[in-house]
Amino acid sequence: MNFHAEFLETGVAREVSDALPFDVVGGTTSNVAVPGDMGDLILSAAVLTSGDISFAAGMTEPIRGNAKTPIGELYSSLLDALPGKPSFLYTLAPILHNIGGDEFIEAIDEFSGGIPLFGSLAFTHKSDCSGIYTFFNGEHYGDALALVAMSGDVNPTFLKTSLPEERMIRQKAIITESEKNAIRSINGIPVHEYLESVGLAENGKINEVGLSSIPLILTLEDKSQVVRSPYAMTEDGDLRRQELRPPIGA
Repeated sequence: MNFHAEFLETGVAREVSDALPFDVVGGTTSNVAVPGDMGDLILSAAVLTSGDISFAAGMTEPIRGNAKTPIGELYSSLLDALPGKPSFLYTLAPILHNIGGDEFIEAIDEFSGGIPLFGSLAFTHKSDCSGIYTFFNGEHYGDALALVAMSGDVNPTFLKTSLPEERMIRQKAIITESEKNAIRSINGIPVHEYLESVGLAENGKINEVGLSSIPLILTLEDKSQVVRSPYAMTEDGDLRRQELRPPIGA
């Protein structure tokens, strides 16, 4: 279930969750799309049912600087609740300024042994990234990860797409300094100076709303490409993204 933060504030999300006879996993987001409509003040729910697939869902303990331990404890509890080994996982994670999204994925992948995983990050309509919450059975959390494990004959198909070439900004650059999930310099100059040079900042002020809507396409050392979306600037002018280690040289 995904929704605007107002559905938490008014208690609507809890009421919907309480009315359903099964576990509910979800979180806040900035926009929702449903058949025939899209917008921000929408609550959407997807219901998964099956006669031959078992489901187990849960939420980690608060994540305080180390995601591996709480994710491992949660995964172990989900294994105990299922009749067999999971064949598919779904997660919804929080945005934490000191932990990148890759750390969540790496921990889940390590404990599951590479079981197919699909999911996203909770988000917000606010430019300062406040009010981001994950949700489980009527309760919301700012620092916990939700995980759903499915056991049975699940054979997922993943579709991958890209921005149209004509929509891409053509400037190419090299990450020259990074720390955890923050980029500190690009092309040998501070991030804010680089952003000004390509028109994403003016007079030292970054347009974070516009910046967060422009994904970065990174080419790694092995020539593979990944997409990362920046979501905030630190007080020091670094660019923070949901990735644990923005690779130097990408």
